[in-house]
Amino acid sequence: MNSIRIHAGLLADTAGCVRTTKPRIKTTTVNVAIGRSTDMPEPCAYYATPDMDAYAYDCMYDPKRISLADAEQWVRNQLAEQGVNVARFINEDADDDARITYKAAGIYLAEQLYGQALKEDNPAAALDDIANAIPDTMPRVFQDMGTAPDLAAALLPSITGLVWAFTAIEHSRIEAGDGYGYLFDYMAGLLKNGADPNAIRRDALAAPARIRELAEQAGDDQ
Repeated sequence: MNSIRIHAGLLADTAGCVRTTKPRIKTTTVNVAIGRSTDMPEPCAYYATPDMDAYAYDCMYDPKRISLADAEQWVRNQLAEQGVNVARFINEDADDDARITYKAAGIYLAEQLYGQALKEDNPAAALDDIANAIPDTMPRVFQDMGTAPDLAAALLPSITGLVWAFTAIEHSRIEAGDGYGYLFDYMAGLLKNGADPNAIRRDALAAPARIRELAEQAGDDQ
C-alpha cells in the first residue's frame, strides 16, 4: 500500500488511516489488540506496545468509517511492509459484543413468551406458570435447539428475570384497575427495549399503591 509522509512521526495512506513510526520491535510474528473508538481524526490507527506480553501492537478503529475486517487488513498490510506478520487479532470488544448478543436474545425469547401469555384469558396467571416452569423447561428447549452451553447459561437467568418482570406488570395491571393500562404498556415497552428487569419489576409492583395514594390525595384536595 502506498503511503506518504505527512509530518515527522506519522504516516497516512490514501484511506486516511494512521500509524505511528516507532522503532520496530524485534519479533517478526505478533498479536495485535484491536478495539472500537470514536472521535478519531482518522478511520484507524495503531501503535507499538512493547511493554505488553499478550500483544505487540494496539489498534483502534472507528466502526462508522471502516469495518473491523478492513481495519484488520489495513494493519496487516502496514505491518507486512515492516516485515512483521500478524499471528492473530485480539478483539477487545468481544466480551461487550457477547453481552449485547446475549441480552438481545434473552429479550427476544422473553418477549415471545410474554406474547403467548397475552393471548390467554388470564395473562398474569399464564405468566406465573411460565415463570415457575422456566428452570425445568428452558434447559430442555436449549438442548433441543442445539444452543451452545455458554449461551444457554447466560440466557436462562436473563429470560427468567424478564418473564418475572412481565408477570409483575400484568398482576399490577389487574390490581390497578381500569384506566391505567397505558402505564403498564409503557413499562412492558421499556422491558422490550432493554430496561433493567429488576427495576421494572419493582416499579410495576409499587404502581398500584402509588396510584391509590395519588387518588386519595386528589380526593382530599377537592
